[in-house]
Amino acid sequence: MKLMALRGGLSSSNFHALEPYFDRMDEQCLWSIDYAADSAGMMEWAERHIWPRVPALKNRGSRKAEFIAGLEKSLDSRWRVPPESYCQRYLRGGCRPGQLLDSIFDWLGCNADERALTVAAEVLACLGGRNDVERFRTVVVARGSALMIDGILKDVSFRIQRATLAGTADEREHAPLE
Repeated sequence: MKLMALRGGLSSSNFHALEPYFDRMDEQCLWSIDYAADSAGMMEWAERHIWPRVPALKNRGSRKAEFIAGLEKSLDSRWRVPPESYCQRYLRGGCRPGQLLDSIFDWLGCNADERALTVAAEVLACLGGRNDVERFRTVVVARGSALMIDGILKDVSFRIQRATLAGTADEREHAPLE
C-alpha cells in the first residue's frame, strides 16, 4: 500500500474503509496506516483499530502516561534529564511527535506554573514545528507574567526556526490537532 504518498489527503472515511481488510495486512502495512493516521490527526481511531493488531503498539498508551509522569517528575528541580534524550527515548519506543506534543499541551492545562512552562518549552523546542509555537502561545498566554511568557515564546520560536532552517529537524512540521 502506498499510504504515505496519499497521507496529506486522507480523511476519516479513508481510514474506516480499510477496517475490513486489517486481517489481511502484514505488520509493516499496519505500521504505515498508524503513521498516516497520526499525520491525519486520527490517533484515537488508530488506538482502537491498529494498536491491538500490532504487538509493539499495544503498550503505546501506557508510554504516553509514562511520558507525562516523567514531566511531572521534571518539576522537581533536582531531576534533570536533557529534553532531547528524554524525547528520543519515547520516539524510539514508537510514540509519534504529534502524540507527545498533544500530551504536553494537555499536561500544561493542569500545570500552570513557571517551571512547567519551561519544561514544556524545552520539549517543544525538541519536537515542535513552527506552527506548534502558535499553539503553545494560545495555551500559555493566560499563565504567568507577560514578560516571562514572552521570553519563553521567543526562545522556543528561535530554537525551532534555527533547527528547521538548518535542516536538523526531522519532520518538525505537525498539523495542529483539533
